[in-house]
Amino acid sequence: MHERTESGWLVDPARVAEPVEHARTAAEAVRALNHVTLPGGRLTKVSDLDTVVTEIGLLLSRLPQALRQCAAVLDEQATAGRVADDSGRDVVEVVAAVRDLLGLADLAAQDAAGQVRAAGQHTARLFRVAGASEVAR
Repeated sequence: MHERTESGWLVDPARVAEPVEHARTAAEAVRALNHVTLPGGRLTKVSDLDTVVTEIGLLLSRLPQALRQCAAVLDEQATAGRVADDSGRDVVEVVAAVRDLLGLADLAAQDAAGQVRAAGQHTARLFRVAGASEVAR
């Protein structure tokens, strides 16, 4: 499942039917990225750092759409009367709170994507100094 397909997708959306699997794969990919980007670890080239920053920016720029769509699905399900709250809270209020919170997350992800793109403008111009010694691990 983690091989690049002919379409270029890491996980081919045509082969994975469940949104939950995509979300889990994305979360696991970020967890793995956190491990390999530890200082003194596997991220040793400035050019790779630039690529990682660029890809993180893409990840962040794609999150708002998923957040908006989750809110829309919840609205659709609630409107159809298919949603209840197990604590007895007013489902209309709960759905409104979820929609508001996802909206804030959407804006935060957009802001974060912009900040990371700005950082990428700087990392794109960095290069390794010839003859520089490797940092001891």
